[in-house]
Amino acid sequence: MTAQTWRAHYAQKYQYSLRLFLLLNFISSSLSLVTPLFTVVRFTLPCALIVVCSALLLLWHWKWPQSKINIPTISLLFGMLWAWHVVTKAMLLTPPHFNYLVIALLSILFIGTIAFSNNITAFTLHSLPTFLACLIMAEREQWLRMTYCFMLPIAGITLQNIIQKRSDAFTQGLMDKLMHERNTLNDLSMLDPLTGLYNRRGLQNRLDTLLALDGDNHYVLLLDIDHFKAYNDHYGHMMGDQALIRVSAAIRNAVRSRDIVARLVERSLWCC
Repeated sequence: MTAQTWRAHYAQKYQYSLRLFLLLNFISSSLSLVTPLFTVVRFTLPCALIVVCSALLLLWHWKWPQSKINIPTISLLFGMLWAWHVVTKAMLLTPPHFNYLVIALLSILFIGTIAFSNNITAFTLHSLPTFLACLIMAEREQWLRMTYCFMLPIAGITLQNIIQKRSDAFTQGLMDKLMHERNTLNDLSMLDPLTGLYNRRGLQNRLDTLLALDGDNHYVLLLDIDHFKAYNDHYGHMMGDQALIRVSAAIRNAVRSRDIVARLVERSLWCC
């Protein structure tokens, strides 16, 4: 997984959450119009607006999926419409209103909990207007029960967000570490471990890149260390390795920064 695929994953998560929210609002509002729980009034303007807005936004987001809709704004708008619907219907019912208000509040909390299980801001904006409307319409002795119904999912979603953020931070750190180790392995696979110069694979990679970017003439210098085998046999491999390291460092310091220095075989060095 790369940083680009990580961002794409979050973009898809955002889109799915928005579509689920709009779909649940469309279904709930449609059922409220077709088969209302209390038949004292079937049609309310805010409920009809929720049906129309959710349907239009679903179609619009389906046709232009890359367009980003602001979820907090939509959540607050739908929450205010639901609160308007609850107040309108509760005013037409004979007291007490507790049964209807509790069912209405739980229905709104149900939508927010499913659609925004990882977005506490959107959940709060969507549920808070209906919660305040239910408190206003309910008797004082019912406030504690309604507050409990409202605060319980908020506490659960908050804890879920904390756990998810820690999990995401761990995953992101692990991904960064793996990417760093992969880059390190790629560098090592193209570098000679003794001298730090490019090996055959590294030289081929740099030449391909250089020729693709620049079509001008380039020059290659092949250097061979005289009597290196005799020196290595006489003084041993450790001294031979030290000689190669010193010679490689001297050549690398003598050339320009854009020049390429590579070690192809034991005692042959290339400069390009």
